[in-house]
Amino acid sequence: MTIKEKGTNIFSVLGAIKEDNVTYFQAIEPDIMGEYLVLDFLKENHDELTTFIDDFIHLAWGYHPVNFAFFLERMIQDFHQDSFVTRLLVEPKSNDGFVNWMYANLLVTLSAHQSDESAVQKTIRLLQTLSEKHPKNAEIQVRYAKGLVNLT
Repeated sequence: MTIKEKGTNIFSVLGAIKEDNVTYFQAIEPDIMGEYLVLDFLKENHDELTTFIDDFIHLAWGYHPVNFAFFLERMIQDFHQDSFVTRLLVEPKSNDGFVNWMYANLLVTLSAHQSDESAVQKTIRLLQTLSEKHPKNAEIQVRYAKGLVNLT
């Protein structure tokens, strides 16, 4: 099955509605089902979709940062044991303090859920890097400190 066919299949599973050449998606209830379908599709097609995944993540942070952060938060809470979830936690290409604060919150949440010490250390290094890029953002500094607490 080609990526296009797989994409068409997931769109039909997700309840895609096409009107006037625009595709809309109905929300899947419960949320965990939609998260699972997205995670499964991206994992299964990761090699073929690497550029798409990266582009999508940056577009999502740019256009709908709050909604995307909520989606990632639920993904972390429900599937934190799946190492692919960390693949989706790409730092936003943004100078917006609020967007970077949301990203820092996601990293703290992930570090709180991780049980493997090396995984927590990797997440804390991401927080440290973010902290160093935004030294005057007190909220990010607080999130870095909270992440360090999760390391202990």
